[in-house]
Amino acid sequence: MSTTHVIENNKLLVRRLYEDCINRGNLALLTELISDEFVGSPGAQGAAEFGKGIAAVRNGFPDVQFEVEDLIAEGDRVAVRWTFRGTHGGPFAGRAASHVPVTLRMRMTMSDPEAACECAQMGLGIAWVSMPNALPFLQNKTLIRVLPDWYVDGGTLSLYFAAQKLLPAKTWVFVDYVVEHFRTQELARHFSAF
Repeated sequence: MSTTHVIENNKLLVRRLYEDCINRGNLALLTELISDEFVGSPGAQGAAEFGKGIAAVRNGFPDVQFEVEDLIAEGDRVAVRWTFRGTHGGPFAGRAASHVPVTLRMRMTMSDPEAACECAQMGLGIAWVSMPNALPFLQNKTLIRVLPDWYVDGGTLSLYFAAQKLLPAKTWVFVDYVVEHFRTQELARHFSAF
């Protein structure tokens, strides 16, 4: 089988995943398309685990449609650019149905929250980042919160130090400084997504 044939076959498999499994809900086809080596977030493997994610999306957005706009392949990898359309008609991500139509266009994914905020500030889209990362942009009003009931759980902000009294004086001064500033500047309230 030629390299070109393998690449085109991989693109066809990915297109079938979106069109047949996700859009039409044919989850039985997943056993043909998803490797047994696929590992989901809780560590479970295989097509059944992948199907749980699709089922959750289809439950929350019963009329979901992914429009595959681009498939770019090289070697054994396929990148997809898509547009998601659906109506939030069922529970999803802990939220009750809002019956609001949703359109999402996948354009860029980044792992740097400050860069995401900068891009949103330049008008390149919406950034979904944790409150501590968004706070400076919200305070100077260069960004606004468009979905006040939705938030990113960035985890707990913690300061760890030994519970013993024999810490260096500089460490105690630093801990006292942080605790005092959290109190006086109400940082816990500012960093809260609620």
